[in-house]
Amino acid sequence: MSITYTAKKGLKLIGTEVGAWLADTTAETVVGAELIVNGDFPINVSGWIAGTGITVTHDTTIYTSGGMKVTMGATTAQGSSQSFTTVVGKLYVISCDAYAPSSNTTVNAAVISIDANGATVGDGESDHISSEDASQGLKFGFIATAITTTVYVFVLNRGIAWGVSGDVAYFDNITCKLADNDLSANDHDLAYYGSITKSPVETGSTVMGYSGFSAANYLEQSYDSALDFGAGDFSVRGWFRSSNKSVGLFDRKRTGWTTEPRLQIQLSSTGYLGVFMTSAHLNSATVDYSDNVWRFVVITKSSNILYAYVNGVLTDSIANTDTNTDASAVTRMGVQIQTGGYTNDHEQALWSVLPSALTATQIKTIYDSEKHMFKENSVFTQVDEEYSLDLSLDRVNRSEDITSKESVSIGGNQETVFQRADVLYDINIKNIPKASLPAYRVWLQSVNAGETFTFDPYGTIASEDDPVSVIADGGHKESRNGTLEYFNISVKMREV
Repeated sequence: MSITYTAKKGLKLIGTEVGAWLADTTAETVVGAELIVNGDFPINVSGWIAGTGITVTHDTTIYTSGGMKVTMGATTAQGSSQSFTTVVGKLYVISCDAYAPSSNTTVNAAVISIDANGATVGDGESDHISSEDASQGLKFGFIATAITTTVYVFVLNRGIAWGVSGDVAYFDNITCKLADNDLSANDHDLAYYGSITKSPVETGSTVMGYSGFSAANYLEQSYDSALDFGAGDFSVRGWFRSSNKSVGLFDRKRTGWTTEPRLQIQLSSTGYLGVFMTSAHLNSATVDYSDNVWRFVVITKSSNILYAYVNGVLTDSIANTDTNTDASAVTRMGVQIQTGGYTNDHEQALWSVLPSALTATQIKTIYDSEKHMFKENSVFTQVDEEYSLDLSLDRVNRSEDITSKESVSIGGNQETVFQRADVLYDINIKNIPKASLPAYRVWLQSVNAGETFTFDPYGTIASEDDPVSVIADGGHKESRNGTLEYFNISVKMREV
């Protein structure tokens, strides 16, 4: 037997997030080696191949420490390129700085892509500048489909028209690394730096905690204007566990930061939760969180008040009118950016950012939706996503419940006409291992408010038989089957 349902418990995204990361289900150690050779062009453009009719030169006009100038020739459909090794099915992120002068005939003529033809902007395989005479950060993620991938930089009009002879574009800091997926609509992934380990948050869990953080090991996103909140509202939320003090959880500021805008969430040298911005800081709570227990933290700014919540409960607040905008800022998870910042190891999972405030009710709802995932044998689900389970069915009884009937006279004879018969299912699932019980509970808790789901009494996920739409009818019963290790579940369902 199989069931398919829409999860009502699990990772709960509001829908307006501008970043949602650290939500993997694969245990592994990821080594974020740089795949691009000579992407910062300190002295030359070696390692880059110029396409036919393209001139590629080292240049310090725009990027004073060295960049690559690409000049369009008489031919079209060519760019400067470099190939590198990738693993099929893995996610990568490419980023760079780019500049196109207004003296070009072609507008916005700077594109980076993994498509030899430049790709169409917005197809997920390229990015382009949106204005001229200003350096901009470009980035996009892709899933490798071959063991060799080639990145191209073009003099190109937004992936639509090729540049004309003499048009130029400038590029610097071209990089490609393995990436952590961004589940938000913003789709800006985090790049792995150094070595990061993903392992179950608790024994048997399919939710992964990220750890191994140090000065050389972290995740980072290059500048993203979606995280420039100005003096407005915002929220940052996620889970952490640490046995160390002096921990960097979330950091957004420029490399080489001194006094510029910042958003810095940390555990201090005393293990207290702290949030530091330009002038108003949130660090008055005196609870030591370095006790190796998973906790849910939310930092939210609403109408110039900055709030901290831990496990759904307000712990601290302060007036805050700081501006959080810096076109040179990067976002780093796991360590702090500034020289001498906190770099101690810990674990993190399920972090996201919103350009709006979260209410106390929303925060409690998110906490209650996600907290079960930080227990033994927990199963990762995301609210409003569809999931399926194959179940070992011990017994199924199908019956029809006559809910409406009427007696009528036909030709002088009394006849009973049945107007509706509800189809009922009474099933029993036997000998469920204790480790598998959380997966069943997520299903049952997701449908206990009358939500429709699919039930296939004699089919499987891979081989359907006769699936029907049902609702839970009267809850369910769970009982231990003789020992602590096996359980039985009885469920009543009504066809809809």
